[in-house]
Order: sequence, then C-alpha cells, then structure tokens
Amino acid sequence: MWKNRSSLTKVFLKVAANAVAMISLFNTGGRLIWDTLSDKLGRIRVVTMMFIITAISMITMSLVALKYVTLLA
Repeated sequence: MWKNRSSLTKVFLKVAANAVAMISLFNTGGRLIWDTLSDKLGRIRVVTMMFIITAISMITMSLVALKYVTLLA
C-alpha cells in the first residue's frame, strides 16, 4: 500500500512528480518575470525583493508542517 507513497509527505509519487513539474514551470515563468522587472526597476532592487520573498518562504516552510497543500504552495 505504501509503495506508491513518499515516506516523508505521505503523498502519492505521481502527485510529487506533478509538483516537481509545476515547480519547474513556475521557475521558468518566474525567471522571465524577474528579468523584466530587473530591466525596469534595477538589478539591486529586484535581487533585494527576491531575497526577502525567499527568506519569508524559508521561514514559513520551516514552521508549517509539510502536507499536500504546503508541498504545492
């Protein structure tokens, strides 16, 4: 029964694979968006914004239990 599920998140491996695919798509889209913003706002401002967003995300992920919803968030 558990062979198709991850031992850490208890989600099906197909769901985890879909999550990885979604992360890849958003990564590609994000690169295009941040590149455009970097041209308009300046590199230092955009890198600072990215750092703040990453810091908030890392703190949130360390405090919230890893479940299906937070895996995709």
